[in-house]
Amino acid sequence: MAKEGNNHPSGRTSMSTKRLFLLSWPVGAIVLAASLTVGADPPQAQHDETSKQLASLLHERRETLRQLVDLLEAEFRSGAGGTQETVLQASNQLLEAELDMASTSAERIAVREKLVANLQKIEKIAAAQVERGMRQAKDVFQAKAARLKAEIELLRERERHQ
Repeated sequence: MAKEGNNHPSGRTSMSTKRLFLLSWPVGAIVLAASLTVGADPPQAQHDETSKQLASLLHERRETLRQLVDLLEAEFRSGAGGTQETVLQASNQLLEAELDMASTSAERIAVREKLVANLQKIEKIAAAQVERGMRQAKDVFQAKAARLKAEIELLRERERHQ
């Protein structure tokens, strides 16, 4: 009795069926691969689209942080709330967003210089608040570590620029 699915009366798969399978599977694989690539964007087009999305997100982040800084500065100046340190911290985030968008070494150096200046102010505020008993010494160490890191990155950027 022939087994189900076999073409040969003896129950064995015929040699021509095996040959047909062996000869046709590469063609099927090629057809499948071709069908998967049809409609796919070429790598350059995907890269261009990703670049556009990235630029858009970087711009949106920078503008959002700019609005936050403007709002915090207005509140601080009017006495409605906030502290100078809060304004400086938001300014640092804005500067980091600008650093992400900087395309030249000169632009990165300018942003890093502003960042160092802001971090120096934050460190001084923290030290003054420790002296008045409003903060703990660890806050000064954290502010100092952040400033030192920014200064190191500034020096490295200047070194690359030379």
